Amino acid sequence: VGPYDYKKGFDLLKQTLLSMEQTDAWQADFYGDIVDDPLFKRSNITNHGVVPSYQVATALQQLDVLVMPSRWHETFGLIGLEALLVGTPCLMSSRVGAKDLVPKDWIFQSEDDLQQQLMDLIWNPQLVPSMKKEVKQLALNHSMADHTRIVYDAVLADKGS
Repeated sequence: VGPYDYKKGFDLLKQTLLSMEQTDAWQADFYGDIVDDPLFKRSNITNHGVVPSYQVATALQQLDVLVMPSRWHETFGLIGLEALLVGTPCLMSSRVGAKDLVPKDWIFQSEDDLQQQLMDLIWNPQLVPSMKKEVKQLALNHSMADHTRIVYDAVLADKGS
């Protein structure tokens, strides 16, 4: 979800997916960019392109798992919070600040770690429903509106000092 560039880890996820067997056992859905990449010629990989903001929550709910493969250090990563708030588990790069919201075994350090986590989910699909149950037990006390309000109030307070 988002731009398909190096800093967001598009190449890392692409290489991971290309190294995995092409089977009907898994489907990868990309949202957020319009590019002509050979990756999207595979029958089990779909590029949905840019999704209007009012459809993001619905798109996230339809995913079994969201992968956030960022290479750069992201201070947070709102899309991860959005996914968790709609009940979608997230596998996150150790560089994503929102990793602090998820269980440690959902965080990956390398392409090999990510590939292992994805293969575990493919060969053990019963893990997905248990991950979705675990999301519901996470200490996420905010809706996106609440989160936005908290950030906005913090910025206003900071400007006042």
